[in-house]
Amino acid sequence: MINLFEEVQTITYTTPYDRRTAVIAIVSAAAFALLSFCFLRKAFQIQALKRRCTQRVEGVVTLLDRSAYARRVTYNATYRYEYNGRTYESSNLIYGSQPSLLFRLHVGDTVGIWIDPDDPSAVFDELAANALRSHLAAGIMMIIVALMLVWARFMGL
Repeated sequence: MINLFEEVQTITYTTPYDRRTAVIAIVSAAAFALLSFCFLRKAFQIQALKRRCTQRVEGVVTLLDRSAYARRVTYNATYRYEYNGRTYESSNLIYGSQPSLLFRLHVGDTVGIWIDPDDPSAVFDELAANALRSHLAAGIMMIIVALMLVWARFMGL
């Protein structure tokens, strides 16, 4: 007589291919996690600058800088402004990738920028705000990709 409720055993064999794909998935996930850490760290640094820069001043654009690095074009602007009777010329040293802002800006234009009252040479502008959004988005995306790689591998996909 055949027992219909007999337990069925499944035997899973691990092949070198499975181990290799697991290693590739883990290494790739670790790389994406590391990249995510770098992007999010920079985003938190920019956010700290934004929190410090609370004083809005009018700055005159004195230099527009366009830099190309590895097929990525970044932009920065230098401003001259007055604060507490002193004249400063500074930029935020954070390059944004928002070309539309640079097409609107010209040397000699007056724009609103934010400075740190305790360190008036620290500047936060629209390009830094754009860089903050970009770094946050990239960091979050890298975390999602890393989690998807691990999940897909260990869920058998």
